[in-house]
Amino acid sequence: MPMVIFPRRQGGKALLLCALQAFCCISKTGSSLTTASGHLGACAADDLVTEHRISKDDLTIREFMSDFPLLAHPPTRMTKKGETNSPKKFNSIGEKTREINALDLDFRSLRNEIDGLRKEKEEEIGGQLARELDAGKPKALIQKIEELTTIHTRLLRDTIRAKVTELCSMRPHRTMTEIGKFGRELYELPLYEVKQSILKSHMEDLNVLLHQVGSFQTKDGNDLVDLTSLQIQELIFKTVDYLYKYDMIPASMVREFFAIDRTLEVAIYNMVQSFSRRHDYLEKFNDFQKSDLILDDPSLLHFWDLFHALEVKEQRRSDWLTLELLLKRYHANELESDRDLSELILGKDGSFCEVLEAHVGILIENQTTGLNEESPYVKKINENIGILLKKSFTITDHNTTLDNDILKITSMILHLIIKDYEDYNLDYESYDIMGFNKRGSSNKEAFNLRYASLDLIEELVRIENHLCGFYDADINGLELRLDGKTKSELASQIGLIDSYIKITSDKHLNLISKLWDTDPIFHSYNQVDQIKNRLHDVESSISCIQHLLRPKRQRTSI
Repeated sequence: MPMVIFPRRQGGKALLLCALQAFCCISKTGSSLTTASGHLGACAADDLVTEHRISKDDLTIREFMSDFPLLAHPPTRMTKKGETNSPKKFNSIGEKTREINALDLDFRSLRNEIDGLRKEKEEEIGGQLARELDAGKPKALIQKIEELTTIHTRLLRDTIRAKVTELCSMRPHRTMTEIGKFGRELYELPLYEVKQSILKSHMEDLNVLLHQVGSFQTKDGNDLVDLTSLQIQELIFKTVDYLYKYDMIPASMVREFFAIDRTLEVAIYNMVQSFSRRHDYLEKFNDFQKSDLILDDPSLLHFWDLFHALEVKEQRRSDWLTLELLLKRYHANELESDRDLSELILGKDGSFCEVLEAHVGILIENQTTGLNEESPYVKKINENIGILLKKSFTITDHNTTLDNDILKITSMILHLIIKDYEDYNLDYESYDIMGFNKRGSSNKEAFNLRYASLDLIEELVRIENHLCGFYDADINGLELRLDGKTKSELASQIGLIDSYIKITSDKHLNLISKLWDTDPIFHSYNQVDQIKNRLHDVESSISCIQHLLRPKRQRTSI
């Protein structure tokens, strides 16, 4: 294959011709671009990574930009007689230039994380060797970090080079139509297809590395190996996130990435473990009443950016898998003690998620074909939801830890079903997967009541915690803390809270009273007592604060 030399100090037109020449050579190699393992082939694409074509200095954004100083600013167009100047045509050049800088900064910050992780683990491994412990796996993981560094170098070079090529194609003397026609006539394959082919090979490299790293995780709980594996995997997911964030890969490529070798499951497991590392999760878990709250954490946003690129079905599947992992990790004993829940979540004949997805698949097929195929899963789904509802409303002893945990598990599963599947209720009444095909059905009202009362209790707990922050109970009595507020400001706040509680609690209690006799399912539902107990606690806190706000002489006279 002929070598293509990139000129270092010439204009955009020269670079464009050379870039097109290079991409032409690559395109003629066809399927040899990537191997089965995801690595670049030994043909034309392999030349992209050889040192003789592009020096290491050329891998930096500053070198690229120094070759094309005019790209740093949107060009101005000379107006003809009777024509107004229109800068809008070239505004996107400035935007793309800023995008290159942002991409460069994000990738370099990620590269610094990778280098820092490698140095940290090398020190830890040195400590293990000093204690004559086996450091074979940790050493292998260091090698995997170096491989990730190599892939990052190639990604940074190829993504920036692709962006610069886009900038060159936007030069004022060439319209996008002309450039596209020019590329098709001379070189057959459009530039964006070449770009995606090259980046796809890097994505496959990342996926291979992701699963190789996961294979090092140990069953005996080697903290060094397990933590290092998770950290490397997290950096790989961040890399994919940046590529998608800066529009270097399409959503379809993200979906392909997650479809390879159960990558989605790896991402979810990594998400749960990452959260556990950053927080004292075992203590905080009781504060989460709904399954999605665990994911409201800034450190995990890059995972959600990736999941948003997936299709709805994959999003639902990831939600269920997340919940399943949480329950297996933190509620294994409760699941073992409750046969119905264990069969529902961990059943050998397929999880509840698979039943729901099979049912939804039939609904979608009906919508596409205009047919009305009857789903064989309706009965099974209704039975499962009936089990969950019955447990949710018939557990009467909330003082035991086991009953509280079982109630929480059913709450999380029901919430997930409502959140992920109720959009089908409106369009498919005959295939209503939750049995909500009538507005006045007892099941529908049961959910309304259940969440109304649970939401009120959660709100009362938050208010009570807020009020308790204003005073301390000790041997000498209550000591008021104003926390920077004047007494009048605090008194006003307490008055508003008190009014809000009365209005809100009356509304919810009236709803419960109204529905009490509509169906036997409500007869053993004791949320009324829980609400009244919480109301009593909150009212006691308000009374304490109001008492403390009075002048001392008034308090002593009382």
